[in-house]
Amino acid sequence: MCRSTRRRKFTGRITTDERDVKSNGSSSDSDQEIRKIGKEDDESKHFLNIATHKGIYRYTRMPFGVNSAPAIFQRVMDKVLGDMKNVACFLDDVIVTGRSMDEHMANLEEVLSRFEREGIKVNPDKCKWVQDSVEYLGHSIDKNGIHPTTAHLKAMKEMPSPEN
Repeated sequence: MCRSTRRRKFTGRITTDERDVKSNGSSSDSDQEIRKIGKEDDESKHFLNIATHKGIYRYTRMPFGVNSAPAIFQRVMDKVLGDMKNVACFLDDVIVTGRSMDEHMANLEEVLSRFEREGIKVNPDKCKWVQDSVEYLGHSIDKNGIHPTTAHLKAMKEMPSPEN
């Protein structure tokens, strides 16, 4: 396996500390799903060619199936959004919060501005804009903190008891 396409360590930084969410007063959240990441990782670009009878073609975006793609994607997202306090990103799930509607809208505008500058496109049909609560990474998040989702609670209640 070549060095440029070798699996890379995933370094996502997600907190489940309720104080972090509450301190942002997440009364307004926007959960965004990224449609495309800008250009693929430059160091591995020349290893991801497709040879056909019509010639050799090179991807301009990260293709599905490359084992290091999630780590590369997360690294790009951390670089783009990592310094923003009221933003959390886990792969293509991004949550933007604010203590007030004005702060939330300013944060959201900054995220969208950075995405545009970096060539990251967002599918507006898959976004949830200005929500009182959102489901994020299997949890429900609102201005009161982080809670288990109804589906998770139901699954735990309906789980059969161990027999041995």
